[in-house]
Amino acid sequence: MLKDYENVQPIAYKILSNTISNNHFNHAYLFETNGYEDGFNMAISFAKEILKVDSNVDVNNILELKIIHPDGLQIKKEQLIDLQEEFTKKSIIGNNKVYIINQAEKLNVNSSNTILKFIEEPPEGIIAILVTDNIYQLLETIISRCQIISLNGQANINDKDSTICKIGKFMCNTTEEYNNFISNDNESKIENIITFINYYEKNGKKILLHLNEYWFNSFNDKESIYKALQIIVFFYKDCLNYKINCDIEIFNDYIDDIKFVCENNDLNNIIKKLKVINDNKYYINNNANLNLLMDRIIIELEEGV
Repeated sequence: MLKDYENVQPIAYKILSNTISNNHFNHAYLFETNGYEDGFNMAISFAKEILKVDSNVDVNNILELKIIHPDGLQIKKEQLIDLQEEFTKKSIIGNNKVYIINQAEKLNVNSSNTILKFIEEPPEGIIAILVTDNIYQLLETIISRCQIISLNGQANINDKDSTICKIGKFMCNTTEEYNNFISNDNESKIENIITFINYYEKNGKKILLHLNEYWFNSFNDKESIYKALQIIVFFYKDCLNYKINCDIEIFNDYIDDIKFVCENNDLNNIIKKLKVINDNKYYINNNANLNLLMDRIIIELEEGV
C-alpha cells in the first residue's frame, strides 16, 4: 500500500496522499526514480489508490489498470496504439482508468509522439503514470505535461564512487543487475568507450576507417551497442555539466577527457552531439544494420558541428 512509503519517500508520499485525500488527480504523473529500486511498485500502489482497489489485489486482475513494459530495448508504437484502443473503446464516464509506462526512458521517437497526444488530451478519467530512471531521455514536451514526482534515490551516488559504480547505479534497475554490471568486464568497456570518443574528437570522420578497431571489436550486438551509446550520452552530458560550471555527475575519473572534449567543442556542439547519439540509439531495434548505423551516427555528428 502507498502508506508503506511514508518513511522512505516522505515528500513524494505527502504529495500523493494529499492528492488522494482531495480526490483531485492530474491527467499525468512522472515518477523520477533517481535510482530508487521500488519506484515502479510505488507507482502501482498509487494507481491502486486512485482506482480504490485493495492493495493486495494482483495487478493482472485490475481491468482499469494497464501496465506497459519495454518490448526488448524499447517501448514500441504498437504497444501504445493498443493501449489507446483499449482505453477508449467504451465509455468510462465516472470511472478512472490508469496506465503505467514503466522505464519510460525507453520510449523511442515514434512511440513518444504516439503517446504525447494521449497525454495532452486524454479522455475523461484516464490517468497516466510514467516511471523513469533517466528523465533526460524523455521528450521535453512529455515532461512538461506531467506532474513530476521525484523520489529519493537509494543509489547513494556520491563523489567517492568510481565511474563504473555510478554508471551501474544509473543503468541497473535491481541490486542483482548492479552487482553483475560491476563484476563483469564493463570497466574495460568503459575505457574502450572513452578511447573511441577521444579518437573521434581528434580525428572526426577519419574514425569511419577504424570502427572495427575502436568500436566493433568491443561492441558488436544490439544490446552492447545500445548500452555503449547510452554511456556516451552520459559522458557528453557530463561535458555539458562541466561547460556550464555544474557538478560532474558520473565521469569524475575522466576529468582530463572531459576537459579535452570541452576545449574542442562549444556549448551548442555538445548539445547537438547529445541529441544525435540519443536519437540514433533507438534505431538499433528497428532491424538496423549496425555498421551503417554507426556510419550514420559519425556523419551526423560531423554535420551537426
